[in-house]
This record gives sequence, C-alpha cells and structure tokens, in this order.
Amino acid sequence: MKRELVTARIRSSHGAKGCVRAVSMSGETEHLLSLSHVVLRKGERERVLEVEHAEQLGKDVLLKLAGVDTPEDARRYSTWEIWVDRSAAAEASDDEYFVADLVGCGVVVDGAVRGTVNGVFESRESAFLEIRTVSGDGSAGTVLIPFSERSVGEIDVDAGRIEIVESWLLD
Repeated sequence: MKRELVTARIRSSHGAKGCVRAVSMSGETEHLLSLSHVVLRKGERERVLEVEHAEQLGKDVLLKLAGVDTPEDARRYSTWEIWVDRSAAAEASDDEYFVADLVGCGVVVDGAVRGTVNGVFESRESAFLEIRTVSGDGSAGTVLIPFSERSVGEIDVDAGRIEIVESWLLD
C-alpha cells in the first residue's frame, strides 16, 4: 500500500490573509482540521508547507499555510492536491477504498489477469475504473467500467487484485 494519499484539493483562495479553501476528496473533513503540515502537488511540482490554522467553512476547510500571506499567493495553489501520510487521512469504511490502493491492481476475470487499473474517475452518478486491458493475442486497449457491485466482484487491495464480474465488460 502507498504511504501517502491525496485527501483534498484546493478549490480557491479565501479572504485577504492568504487562506486557501480545500474540498475533501472523501467528504470527511475532521482529519484536515488537525494537520500540522501538508504536501501540495500539481503535476511534477511539490511544496511542503506548515499549516498555521485550519477551520471548517461549510463542507470545505479553510487552511492558512505558512508563507502564503496574500490572496495572490493563495490563488497560485488553486487546483493543487493536498497529500498526507496515510495515518493522517480519514479512515475508509469496509466498503470504501483509496484510489491510490486501486491503481495498479490486476483485473481478473474467471481467474485470468486481463488488465490493470490505471485510474478511477468519478462522475455525478458513479465512479469508473479505467482499465488497461491485455488480450490473449497480446494487444492492449483501455476501457472504463462502472465501479459498482454489478460490474466488480471481490476486491483484495492487499493482494493487488480486483475481480470483474463479466468478461464482456473488458471487450
């Protein structure tokens, strides 16, 4: 399992003192309120910043980060992801999974590995697994399948294995 997880995304700047408004990826915010520092990432760029203050603002969290003192400073971090150590992230329930744990898992149909999870995409209605498929003749492709009980069977992130219920979903 990966040690760090993306837990929130900076939505915008807020106020005149350089606060950033962060939206939790899971909807849980309690863990964000107790952070002492964060790792901000966007593409290949990364910054580690101390959290000076955190407070709830509706469904979002306002963070005052050290060295981010003006609205212009804060706007530079809009859309950056907030990464934390797994121990500082919100707990996942039994039927929830961290995206970081699903990416890289082998996709199995009828006992045979047919691909690998490349990513997870969320829409308003549901989440989708992006799967890089491999066929018997060695050709590869990419498919999206709904991340639902109708499409996905047993998930074993410790073994790096996700079962797909019907083989036609990967065709």
